[in-house]
Amino acid sequence: MTKIAFIDNSIDHVFYNPVNHWKPFIKEFVTYRAINNEFPSLNENFTHIILSGSEYSILEKAEWISKEIELIKKVIDRGIPILGSCFGHQLITVALCGYKNVRRRKNPEVGWIEIKIYNKNSIFRGINDRVYAFSSHFDEVFDLPPQFNILASSASCDIQAFQYLDKPVWGIQFHPEINIEQGKELLYKAKFRHIEYTYIYQRALNSPPRDSEITQKIVNNFLNYY
Repeated sequence: MTKIAFIDNSIDHVFYNPVNHWKPFIKEFVTYRAINNEFPSLNENFTHIILSGSEYSILEKAEWISKEIELIKKVIDRGIPILGSCFGHQLITVALCGYKNVRRRKNPEVGWIEIKIYNKNSIFRGINDRVYAFSSHFDEVFDLPPQFNILASSASCDIQAFQYLDKPVWGIQFHPEINIEQGKELLYKAKFRHIEYTYIYQRALNSPPRDSEITQKIVNNFLNYY
């Protein structure tokens, strides 16, 4: 029986609420709020773990981040399938490699981007070689060691997705779970919240939105891995 733990890494639900973005694609999950130091116990027999994105930077270390990293290490050791999106993708990298493979981008990747899929034998099974999805990140994963299988990239981000060895451990930098209307809403809020980056968010709002709607296939592949 599937039992999913969803770790919500958001800071302000008025601005960004990843639970609402994932709900349409997953029938049932138990939510934990990371900034409140709420984390699942591995004694609760969860079969899958999902890590959300966050407004927080992976480079701004905090107590709750350290606790989540330790949990991720234990989850991987136990072989529990885990999927991280954006900030969650970066968290998995830090849990496995430390901070040497995450960095601040020179330019944030914001808006609807084209993604090239390299390996479709994993969570991208049944998905086209090229897809479009929403993206919003100022940090990135880079130069991963050979233990990581790079599954996808974009024009400005070499590691859009990975799998660790042949384990059920995946990171996705982009946000397939954020649809066009949600993406527009997030960009609109962000351009007033982060005035120094208003031009970046406005440029994204002015660009044509494109969404290949691949989230349900990713979720199904993740939940049906075994």
